[in-house]
Amino acid sequence: MDSSGLKEDIFYSSSWMQEILEISNIGLWLLEINKNNTDVRLYADDKMLELLGLQKSLSLEDNYKHFAQGVLADDMEIVQKYIEQMLTTKRLVEVQYRWNHPWWGTIFIRCSGKLYKEDDNAYYIRGYHQNASDIEVLRQANIEKSRQLIEVVRKRDYYDELFQSVLCGIVQYRPQADGSIVFQNANMEAIRIFGYEKEEFWKRKSWRIEDLAAPEDCDRVYQITNEILLGKGKQSFEYRALRADGTYCWIIGSGEYINNIDGERVIQSVFLDIDNRKQMELLNQELLEQDKGTQELLRQVLEGTKIFHFYYYP
Repeated sequence: MDSSGLKEDIFYSSSWMQEILEISNIGLWLLEINKNNTDVRLYADDKMLELLGLQKSLSLEDNYKHFAQGVLADDMEIVQKYIEQMLTTKRLVEVQYRWNHPWWGTIFIRCSGKLYKEDDNAYYIRGYHQNASDIEVLRQANIEKSRQLIEVVRKRDYYDELFQSVLCGIVQYRPQADGSIVFQNANMEAIRIFGYEKEEFWKRKSWRIEDLAAPEDCDRVYQITNEILLGKGKQSFEYRALRADGTYCWIIGSGEYINNIDGERVIQSVFLDIDNRKQMELLNQELLEQDKGTQELLRQVLEGTKIFHFYYYP
């Protein structure tokens, strides 16, 4: 057997791929959306049927109805963007949403799909579903860990370990009379988001807002900082952070006055890197504006079928 044949056998054999899907709790699906009416049909493999809580396949139309009825009402907002993006970009798109499983209760489903093909009568979208509940629980635990960071036992070694381990950026700083700021603490995720190496970041003793935010967003960041200094409580923000190499990274988070581990009064900012999600939103908006005809067709199909909705997940 030549090397190409061996590679095909060890990496892409159907039995091995099926085992991977089973172990990973991944089901495969295909949606057929009729262009001429509101019919939607759902093809599902055995693992997908299990994720749907079905012992066996119903009719293709009833498979879809069963699925659509299980999506939580609060998660029925962005399906149109999701479907439009798959149809207009022809790329793989991934989202996450909650679904009421008849055996397991509410679970988190990670869904990826793309346009497979189309003809005069229908769009065909195929992809996979994965039960991502365990991953989501871990993610939520990390978020909760960051919220409780300042409330943990005041042992510096434990505090520092926890401070560095969370998945969001955290900085603590003190504003100076001249308008500059001095960082008292920053975890590695914050330094990564700002685009610096650790030594390079801490070598700098003071910063200005103009060093940390896109020029168009500086006034908004100054305003948020002033609101915190005036004692107006926690302030939320979303803006483009200026990175060390001059590029920008969208972040979202909040800032507030707190007492740090040493009892000093500092402003603490907790934020997440949402650049990929923001870029996808901007791309999606651009694509929607470019193709109003596709948007109107999908709106009619989706309104007629009450098609399921998803959340984007960066």
